[in-house]
Amino acid sequence: MNWYYSDNEKAVGPLAEATMMELRACGMLAADTQVAKEGTEEWFLFDDVFNNPIKLPPVPGGTQAASISESAWSRVAGGVSSAAGLEKLEGASAKGLFGQLFQKRTIEDLEEHFAVGTTTTTPALDQVQTGWPAPWVFMRLLCFSVITTIGFFWAISRFDNFLLYPGWLFMGAFAVPFSVMIFFLETNILRNVSIYRVLKLLFLGGLMSLVFALVLYEMTSADRWFGAMAAGPLEELAKLLAVVLVARKWNRMHWTLNGMLLGAAVGAGFAAFETAGYILSTAVNGADETGVMILRALSTPFTHIIWTAATAGALWRFMGTKSFSFGMLKEWPVLRILLFVIGLHVLWNSPLMIPMLGDFMGYVVKWLILGIVGWILIILLIQDGLNQVKKAQAADGTAKRN
Repeated sequence: MNWYYSDNEKAVGPLAEATMMELRACGMLAADTQVAKEGTEEWFLFDDVFNNPIKLPPVPGGTQAASISESAWSRVAGGVSSAAGLEKLEGASAKGLFGQLFQKRTIEDLEEHFAVGTTTTTPALDQVQTGWPAPWVFMRLLCFSVITTIGFFWAISRFDNFLLYPGWLFMGAFAVPFSVMIFFLETNILRNVSIYRVLKLLFLGGLMSLVFALVLYEMTSADRWFGAMAAGPLEELAKLLAVVLVARKWNRMHWTLNGMLLGAAVGAGFAAFETAGYILSTAVNGADETGVMILRALSTPFTHIIWTAATAGALWRFMGTKSFSFGMLKEWPVLRILLFVIGLHVLWNSPLMIPMLGDFMGYVVKWLILGIVGWILIILLIQDGLNQVKKAQAADGTAKRN
């Protein structure tokens, strides 16, 4: 008995029952995926037909504390997936994503890792590995960058030489954003975006997003009414438009994971240039620029980079191989994630804080919570991007067999 399943209102199949079960087990099909038996026109929910619900693995150790933690994590992840219109998180783990951080690597491993995006290094669709990626280069770059930044700071203090200041400022502004951006380069399992294109978005896209944001501030004067919270809608829209403008003709890079990488590059450029401005402005005014640098570095992994990665990923997810139009920003699959990210940005900049923790810790805990929510959204989108590739591989295999 063969079956069809619905993918964006398009029937895919016919597929054998065993194939359908395999697709469900690997996360390509969900419990509420519409399925229909070959030769009929009546559609049902997958789990209603196959009675094959995916259960969460047991909590290690079975302790009550672990159960509570798992339950809380599941509720938060479930709330984010519901708000963003994405499938619930299945199969991801911190060990899977970050388990290879401290494995011994050679220089050749590192160089080969970055040989991506060319006609000879981009794998064919059926050769793309669709398991959860295990990024590791970004942490090495982060450590190297932080050490270099500290080295500049020591040299400035030791020799009192102002000529060292620009190097310290550059490293302090770019070290963390660049390293976090590399995380998204590593999670792009399609390996179809070159370093050149990423750097183009980092620098040119970063500049354009700043200019677009300044134009929007000038046109709306929203900051006069809403203060720092106005940055939420204005800056997120500006960064997304910069991604589109730079990458609009890169037609073969139409996957969700591609959009996330392109968005992360622009977000990293925006964050780095903005941080450099804050550091310089603080220094000119005679305040503690080192404190500003440290605070911005600590917050960078939770803000502009992941926010723009999420909005661009949502747009690329909806856009596919179609050409961009501004009307796409109003489509609900894109708009709901854009609004979700804007909400995170507005809350981040708002005067709201966690009560009873004091002024400083109240803000820190708020930022930490918002950062965790933002990363849950990123992991959900990575999962969606992996499933997108799996479905394309299955459809491509079916077409070849037929």
